[in-house]
Amino acid sequence: MRKLSFYKIFLVIQLLILSILFVPSIKAQELEGMPSQESSQSNEIVPKLEINEDVNTASFSTQILNKKRNTQKIIDLKILYRDQIEAYRNSAKEFNVAQSNYFNVQTLTALEDAVNATRQAMKDRSKVLITYLELISATLEDTAGVEISLKDQSLKQIESLIITLRLHQDDIDLSKDRNAVNLLADSFEIFVEPYNQITYKALSLIRIGQMQAVYDVSILIDEDIKESKVNSEVGAVIQAKRDRAYQEIQRNFLEINNEFSELNNKIINGDEENFGRLFYERILRDLEPIYIQLSKSLDHLEELLKL
Repeated sequence: MRKLSFYKIFLVIQLLILSILFVPSIKAQELEGMPSQESSQSNEIVPKLEINEDVNTASFSTQILNKKRNTQKIIDLKILYRDQIEAYRNSAKEFNVAQSNYFNVQTLTALEDAVNATRQAMKDRSKVLITYLELISATLEDTAGVEISLKDQSLKQIESLIITLRLHQDDIDLSKDRNAVNLLADSFEIFVEPYNQITYKALSLIRIGQMQAVYDVSILIDEDIKESKVNSEVGAVIQAKRDRAYQEIQRNFLEINNEFSELNNKIINGDEENFGRLFYERILRDLEPIYIQLSKSLDHLEELLKL
């Protein structure tokens, strides 16, 4: 029999499920292209990273749970991401100022300032998007519970898009005049849909994987609890309570397993063009009944621990 402290493990699982509700979440925002100089205003592209700073990570169990998720690479990427968003917001403001000034004065100097401001905003935007993809990639790679083939496929798609965006960034660096900058600004539209599809697909896998990891560990705990009680002699009433808990846990586990299979099939059989915000939101809704079933299973595991 594996040497485990059942109550401590049960507590860890409870904290893990709870942590899913508060874990730093990465949410992509739909993209819009940076306009050419003739446009009246800039359309900001800022993927949104939400961090809940109120999560209590003081307890030993929570530190264990956070160890895998909060790798140094992810921490560094989050810091870089925040800095780059701030830089992009500033350059977008400078773009607006320079563009308005050019429309007002129509001088060659104002035109040059507008071109430079546009180039800088585009460069800062590319940095943000690339870092965001790297952050999603690192989070997906670090998420247990994701089906391996789906994870590998998603990671390859992210890497391919990163390479494409870096090439676009190189073109921005090489652009020298108004026409070249405008051409790159207009061509950015081709990245919008692939970016949304790839990021939301990865986010869906991350959320499924987080819940799947809870389910996988719950099964191990169930097996250990049963093994620990095989040779224990109890009265008929206690045994009846155990049997009821065993049955309820197995029924819940079967339902959960079927629901996970359906979720993974939605991604396996899904059309790449349909992965987007709405798909991701549907996945979150589909995870709600799984969360409820897992909570019920944990209640029954707790009951078994006391019998």
